[in-house]
Amino acid sequence: MDVDDFKHNRSYIKCLLVMIGLISMMMVETIALSTATRADGLPPMTLTVVALNGTQVVLHESDIGSLPAVTAVGGFRNQIGIVKEMGNYTGPSLDTLLNLVGGMTSNNSLRVTAADNYTGTFSYDMVNGAFQTYDHTTGNPVPHYQSLTPILAYYFNDTNLPTGEGPLRLAIVGPEGLATFSQYWVKMVVKLEIRYIDDVATTSVVPLKTVIGQGYPCNVTATAANQGGYDETFNAIAYSNQTTIGTHNVTLSAGNSTTILFNWDTTGFVYGNYTLSAYTSPVPGETNTTNNNCTSNVPLHIGVPGDVSSTTSGMYDGITNMKDIAYLISLFNTKPSSPTWNPNADINNDGIVNMKDIAIAIAYFNKHE
Repeated sequence: MDVDDFKHNRSYIKCLLVMIGLISMMMVETIALSTATRADGLPPMTLTVVALNGTQVVLHESDIGSLPAVTAVGGFRNQIGIVKEMGNYTGPSLDTLLNLVGGMTSNNSLRVTAADNYTGTFSYDMVNGAFQTYDHTTGNPVPHYQSLTPILAYYFNDTNLPTGEGPLRLAIVGPEGLATFSQYWVKMVVKLEIRYIDDVATTSVVPLKTVIGQGYPCNVTATAANQGGYDETFNAIAYSNQTTIGTHNVTLSAGNSTTILFNWDTTGFVYGNYTLSAYTSPVPGETNTTNNNCTSNVPLHIGVPGDVSSTTSGMYDGITNMKDIAYLISLFNTKPSSPTWNPNADINNDGIVNMKDIAIAIAYFNKHE
């Protein structure tokens, strides 16, 4: 081999090495691309679905991609009334996913957990599409006439969800192209957990008296109930019209109820009729709050102390006079156990009608409202 042949071959070998290098780089790039994007087009994802008894199923992208998917239009209305991210969402319905662990009933709720540990709670009715809907252009509330479907979306307009929203996002979609409230659009969902419901309620509120002497106390009883499946701690609050008259912190085991006593000091309340109500503050995860408030149907009046003579019929005449004193004398020494007991006559609320009550009536003799 002469010098020219050697130079020619050396140039050929250099070109060959460069080509081999380029091919190797292309192969590395191709391998990296195929690792980042799976064959089914879905990015890596993990979803845990937990049954009421604790049994769980762990799904990955291939499992989720193989489930029947829903594609429909949805978007969300934020807290200032602006509708955003309207478009086509694709993914399996919540119902499909929950059926993998036996499904849920009306006695259950669904806790949805995100990768950042944010949680949202959905009632059975919500899982079946019970949401307020909004016009996608105005953001105004409008009814829907066709079923809504909550899904775990992995596509938005046929594209994987962006980082920070996906790879799975709870979306609420339907054929009418309406929006729903943004609170229910949970990003980065990693867990679905069927639970017993969380539900506290107020079932009654009753004043001890129907007529109270202004500035004197009255006992008010309210009944709070834990109608859910977990022990709960919450506040029970009693109101006269819109004014708070007492607050108690209550811990109540599942399925039980308790009676709460409020001592209402009527100092500062003007003469007039009042409506009592009681309220149990919602507990975390509670979706049914319609039963948290209860209003008394017992007529209630704050009047002149000692004006008790007409209260046997639930009435009052607006003045303390001899009729009232005579009535107090007729009930002298009666107690709650007495057959003729009338709590309205126990003006100072000490559990007995005696000279203290008569003295109060004398002090307000001939006083009008």
